[in-house]
Order: sequence, then structure tokens, then C-alpha cells
Amino acid sequence: MILGLAIVACGDDDSTSTADSTTPSVQPSTSGQSSTTDPPVPTDSEPSPTDATTPTTSSTADTSTSIAPTTSRAPTSGWTASDFVPAASVMGYSGNWAGLGGPSPAAPPPGQAPSDGYYVARLLEPWIPGADSLAIRVERLELCTVLPDGCEYMEADEMNVDPTWQLDLDVPLDGTTTVIVQGFRCWDESQQKQATGAELADLFEAYTADYATVFAPRLAPPPDGGTANWELAQQVAASPAGGFVGEQSLCPDALAGPLRYVHEDAPVLLMQTVTDGDGGTLDATELVGLDGVQFTDGVPVFYYYAGFYS
Repeated sequence: MILGLAIVACGDDDSTSTADSTTPSVQPSTSGQSSTTDPPVPTDSEPSPTDATTPTTSSTADTSTSIAPTTSRAPTSGWTASDFVPAASVMGYSGNWAGLGGPSPAAPPPGQAPSDGYYVARLLEPWIPGADSLAIRVERLELCTVLPDGCEYMEADEMNVDPTWQLDLDVPLDGTTTVIVQGFRCWDESQQKQATGAELADLFEAYTADYATVFAPRLAPPPDGGTANWELAQQVAASPAGGFVGEQSLCPDALAGPLRYVHEDAPVLLMQTVTDGDGGTLDATELVGLDGVQFTDGVPVFYYYAGFYS
């Protein structure tokens, strides 16, 4: 299959599992995004190939690329095991990245698609119920020794985001998109699986509905929220509801987190907390975080992480 990427502009003026899918309709986005250097997110898994990219070019300073959402979702085909290993993972102590893959390929000339390789990726805005696409920013990793300002607490082989290049994509949550999700059930069991964007959307919808029923009405606000919400997690673990299951029933004495979220054949999602960092609701794309994207033969596979963070 051929996945088309209509590239409006790229970069800065100064400067294994194979999934089948169908060809999406492609349109350029109407506005560019300016460069940012927000720190990346943790990761732990790997994508797969498909086919080629058809770029179109134009010249502006901002990067903006669109994969237009299709009008209807393809039938879901289910989740399958994946042995993908990401080329780089974030280091919790510093926010730098390290891995056997080294830096991402060099930034392409303006208007051209990125070369095959691994890149970090993040959402430009969270997913909301009913949304049929995700706004995603792709950025390349560069060695800290090469970056203009280096990296704090760096080791010789560590990397961080190159501030001179970015690629913004509007990625449909349908059968034309391939995703890999790394979950966690127990230490000795892989919960890394691959599916299409349609299955990912289904997982997001199910989790959001269950969370709204089981947790949202019972969350305690700050300053008492931390202790009270930990107790709430223990209560749900003792009396499972809405797909939320206690750790002891799936992995006794794991000490990884109080809960798991189980939905059909999707990866089991580890819940180390039931709130976000501010004590508010834990949204789907906060629990299932986008980490990176692997381009193979020009085709992107998006890697998400919902496993153990130390």
C-alpha cells in the first residue's frame, strides 16, 4: 500500500510486525505550526513497515503536513503481538534520550518526506471523545554533543530534540494508520501489540467511558486528592468495575501500580495513578502516551506507551 503525505513545508530556513491498510485521502493542512522544543516522553517498543510516501512541496518557514481523515472507519481487525523495539528511549533522570539506534536521520530538505528511521513524536492536543484524527508533531533526535546548547546531565551517547526541524501530521484514527501500544500486565508477560488507528480509537473511547463512570465522579480535589485518590484506587482494585482490575488479581506482588485497565484484546494498560499530575482526571492520551514514530519505506508506524515508569 502507498500512504500519501502532502508536505507543505519542512524544517527551518537556517538550516516486527507488518500491518496491511488502505490508502488514505490526502490534503494539505491550512496552517503551519511553529517550532517548539518541549521535552519528549518515555518509550519502550517498536513499529513496522508498509509502503512509500508521495511528497508534494512548497516553501514556507513552518512545517505542516496533513494526512486527511477518511470519511468512515475500516472494520477493526484486532490486536496482534508485536516485537518492535524503539531505537531510543527517554532517560527519566535527565529527559535526554539514549538507544542503540543513534540519532534520527538527517533533516530532509524543505518539502520532502523524512528518511526511514525512528523519530520522537508527541500530540499537539489531547484526543477528545469522538475525534477521528490526532494532530501529531514529529521531531528528530540529535546527539547532545551536536545540539547548539548541548543537553543537561548528558552522557556521550545521549540525544535530545533537534530544534531546527519538525513535521506536523493530521493522522486519521482509521484502518489506514498503524499503531503499536506497549502496555503492562506483569513483569514476565509482553503486552506490546499492533493494530490500526480504528482499534486505538476504540480503546480510547472505551477507557474514557469507563473512567467517567468509575473514577471521575469520585475523585477528591487537591490538597487532599493524593491520599484520597490512592485509597479510591485501592477500593476499585478490591471491587473491579468497568474494565479496571486490581494488580493482585493479574500479577500478585508486582508492585508496579494498583490497577490495570483491560479492554477486549487490546494491550492491558498499567495505571500507576488514577489522576494526572495536577490531581485531575487521567485522560486517554495521558495514560496511553505517544512516544515516537518509525518510518519504513516512507510509511509511519506510531508507537504509544502505557507501561511501567520508574
